[in-house]
Amino acid sequence: IICLHGWLDNAASFNRLAPLLLAAHNSPMEIVALDFPGHGLSSHKSVDGPPHSGDTNSSKQEQEGATNENKVTVIGHSMGAGVSVVLAAAFPEWCSSLILLEGGGPLARNAKDCARHVRAACQRR
Repeated sequence: IICLHGWLDNAASFNRLAPLLLAAHNSPMEIVALDFPGHGLSSHKSVDGPPHSGDTNSSKQEQEGATNENKVTVIGHSMGAGVSVVLAAAFPEWCSSLILLEGGGPLARNAKDCARHVRAACQRR
């Protein structure tokens, strides 16, 4: 399970939820809560870095390593939910399911093209 936090929040926002998920699950699992750039214990983004949420998605190496056996569930809260939707749409082979907490989809000019554009941007990195 990968947990993505909301705007002006950090990975620690999942500290109470993680033990409950582990207790409710019948088999071993790993929960990873990530800090977005500039949040929590992460480094701040560089001023010359991309300003959009696409830069918070997975790297090309992570995408290429995805298989049916290691698909993940993504839990996203608020901004993290929006990133989760884009991630799952752009890389369905990587994501088995989504849990969205107080979240909506990403903003895009043309919703039909959003997933394709995000996937292409991530693969160019």
